[in-house]
Order: sequence, then C-alpha cells, then structure tokens
Amino acid sequence: MRTILLVDKDKDTAKDLKTFLLEYEYNVIVAKDEIEARAVLVREMVDLIIISISAKNSFGLDIIANFRSINSDVPIIIITNRNDIESKIIAFNSGANDLIVRPYNNYELIARISNQLRYNKKVINQVFVNGDLTIDYNRRVVYMQNHEVHLTNLEFKILSLLAQNLDHVLTYDYIIETIWGKGGQDYNGLRVFMSGIRKKLKTGKRISRVIRTQVNIGYRMKKLSK
Repeated sequence: MRTILLVDKDKDTAKDLKTFLLEYEYNVIVAKDEIEARAVLVREMVDLIIISISAKNSFGLDIIANFRSINSDVPIIIITNRNDIESKIIAFNSGANDLIVRPYNNYELIARISNQLRYNKKVINQVFVNGDLTIDYNRRVVYMQNHEVHLTNLEFKILSLLAQNLDHVLTYDYIIETIWGKGGQDYNGLRVFMSGIRKKLKTGKRISRVIRTQVNIGYRMKKLSK
C-alpha cells in the first residue's frame, strides 16, 4: 500500500480528502503544519506528499525546499487557489512535481497521483544481500536473519547508501550531504542515527558488525559472507 502525506491546516478538507483517498487504498497520514510533516517524513516511508496551500494558511512554498532536505526523491503535488503563471513557476522552481488549482475534481487528483507514482518508481530491481542482511529496494524492506527490521525513512536511506558503496569508507560529510544536504546535520546527529541503525540490526543480544566505524573519518558497510 502506498503512503501519502497530506499537509493541510484545514481539518475538514483534510478529513474529506483522506476519506476519498482511502477508497483508492492509499495509506494517508495527515499533518496540520510543517513541524508535524517533518516528523512524519523522518519516521515513515512516504511515497508522495500533497501540500494544500490557501490564502488562510500561514506556510507557503518554502515548505517544499524544507521537505526536499529530508527526502529529495518523493513526488510533491501542490493544491492551491492561485492560477496565475507566476505562482506556478515559483511552485515548480521550488521543487514541486505537479500543481492542481482549486476548484478541482477529485478524480483528476487521483490521476495526477497515479502519474507521479508511476514515474517515480525506482529503476532498482534488485535485492541486496550481505551476510545476514537483506535489503529489498523496491519494497523498501530490510531483513536481518530473515526477520524484518523496521527502519525510519532516514535510517533506510543511510543503510542503503552504505550498501550501495559496499566495503568503501564514506566520510561523515559525504553521508550528511547526500542524505540531508549540505549543513543539514552535524556529526553527533549522524552518530545517533548510526547507533540506532546498529541496534535495530542486532541479532539476539549481539549488535551487528556489518557497519564499521572508521575513526574520525566515517563509516563503511563491511562485506560479509553467508
């Protein structure tokens, strides 16, 4: 089931749109503002974001850039009252993938959602295996000794980055810039995420040694045999 993050300050319109999207078997998470939405993006695997922007909303298009610092790949659809060319150009230049103007038909929105999800489908069609660790990129699922490991969106991205550079040391700066963007995190923050990932990959009482620390440099995923 695909997960949609709906950012809308209006509780009534958000409730109505969520009910409609549920009929199409989308999992919908509603956030009333940017703070709630950022928290969702960190802990959940989100396939698409819908941002409802109206005259009475206090946030604007700058919210898109802020979300891109967390997840650069997720499609973003803007729902807006503005139909002028300038507003549309600003929206797309801010990082929006699509824009729909009120009043609109819900079935048109469904078509736009389907279109974005189809074009955003990853070309990675492989399952990564390293010792007891398995990463299914298409399903975005991680297994350790055949037991599913529940990672947040950022944890999955970090683990995948290490896996795609197997046995190569990635510097702290490289990981931070790739995952968060330049200046988006500090070394201590990265260490906290790495510690969390290691704990989740533990087998029994033993913490997995698949992720190694290169002191004062960075991290690498060690190539292991079965």
